[in-house]
Amino acid sequence: MRVFLVSILIASSFFLFTGCAITRKAIDLDKETTIGWNGPIRIIENNGYVITRVVSSDPECVTIVYTNNTRERLTYGYPFDLEIWEDGEWKVIPGGIFILPAFHLASGRSVTITENLTSIFGDLEPGTYRIGKDFGQYKTGERPSWDIRVYTEFEITS
Repeated sequence: MRVFLVSILIASSFFLFTGCAITRKAIDLDKETTIGWNGPIRIIENNGYVITRVVSSDPECVTIVYTNNTRERLTYGYPFDLEIWEDGEWKVIPGGIFILPAFHLASGRSVTITENLTSIFGDLEPGTYRIGKDFGQYKTGERPSWDIRVYTEFEITS
């Protein structure tokens, strides 16, 4: 029993003194930049709230890991925007999906999503692309609803 208690004490001290405890970001809507509105829903900049990593990309699909770096449980769905970098600016590629099941992503958790690009947008040329996806809180009462617009860039080479 003593060995167990000593082990717990040592592990707790390690996290306390090394700063290895994970700190999730609190969202202060009063300090956030509004980048748009979706009806009554405010869209704010990402600012590290959702961390993304491209696992793979090719002309047909892109696989992205999204990690919730907030203290909140976020909601997301299937819709996303696809943009291409052309002539020094991002241009939206027409198309997309609009079915609205809601999924939840707990604080500190990750989800891996593979988007089938060709079935939605047709054949894509080589270039620099980005996917825009919204993660948010949809509430009634005192707290307003808001979305975090998350952009993830990737390359299609052939």
